[in-house]
Formats: sequence, C-alpha cells, structure tokens
Amino acid sequence: MAPPEWQGDVLIDLRELLARLYPTERDARRVATEAGLNTGLIALEGTSIINTWFAILQYAIHQDRVGSVIEAARRDYPDNEALWHAQRGAPPKTIAGPQPAEWRSTRNPAQLEKILGRASTLVPISFLEIGLLKARSVAKVCLPDGASGSGFLTHDDLLITNHHVLPSKVAASSATALFNYQRTASATRANAASP
Repeated sequence: MAPPEWQGDVLIDLRELLARLYPTERDARRVATEAGLNTGLIALEGTSIINTWFAILQYAIHQDRVGSVIEAARRDYPDNEALWHAQRGAPPKTIAGPQPAEWRSTRNPAQLEKILGRASTLVPISFLEIGLLKARSVAKVCLPDGASGSGFLTHDDLLITNHHVLPSKVAASSATALFNYQRTASATRANAASP
C-alpha cells in the first residue's frame, strides 16, 4: 500500500510535473533507470507520456523508490522548486489560480450580456479545456541549425508538419519534436528541456 502522501491528487500532480519535464518515453525510461527501477518490468511502449509516468510511478511506489525518481529528476533540474518540495516530503501541489473576487452590480442582469450579430458566438468554458487537451498533440519541430517550426501528432503517432519545416528526408531524420513546449501565463517556459 502506498504511503498516503503518494496517492490521489498528489500522485497526479507529481506525474504531470514529471511528464512536463520529461515529455518523451526515452527520457522517462532514463530517469526511471537512474532511480534504480527495472524498466523491463514496466509496460511503457506505445502509451502517452502521462500513462508512461503513471506506470513508472506505480512501479516506484511498490518498490518504495518514488524518492529515488525525484532525486534522479533533481539531478537534471536542480533549481526546480516543485521537485525540491517533493524531495522534502511536500509533494507538488496543483497550482491554483487566483480566487475570484465577489462581484456585484446594480445593473439588471439582462443588461450585462448582449448578443451582437445574428447568432451568439459565446462558447462554454469547456471550449478552453478541450483546447488544452488538444494542445498536447502540438510539437515544436527543432532542426540542428536552430530553425524550428510546428507540427502535430495524429492518432497513429504520425507527426504532421509543413514542407517548409521539413523539406527532405535528411532534414526529417535530424529533427527533434519537442512536445509541451509552451510559456506559462507568467511568460516562463513550462518545459525546461532545451530545443
């Protein structure tokens, strides 16, 4: 049975943190090996990076090696605050946004919203959530000469990009697809891997 600190939301937060730091199976496998885990006993092939980290952390829990996984990640990212907290027994917490202030208006609710044009263009908040989920398939395509472009992964693990990004087989064979490359709301890189 896993210690209470490595269950539920805490484990999900750690898994998502590691998936952002190590977005490829190869990197995840390397960290797991450096943590002393036998990756041959963990089913990693053909899964999403979230599922890869789920499998690694579940195995690490049973081997009592979650701390070793965090230590291995800290060797790569010694300044990562979330990893620092996790190593000290305070696993990373989900980053909460600002609490909404109570808002009151003296206007009639019917005056607060107006549809312009023939049809409403309002979309539900789930539109943003779906966008975030779909964004996971988008990659920054990096070339050895420093040039880059974008692409996206299809359901068959096929990377689609434009011809001007990868104009030849030679260019494609030397390119790297960097997933989870993004800037946070505070304009810092959410993925610390170098392009």
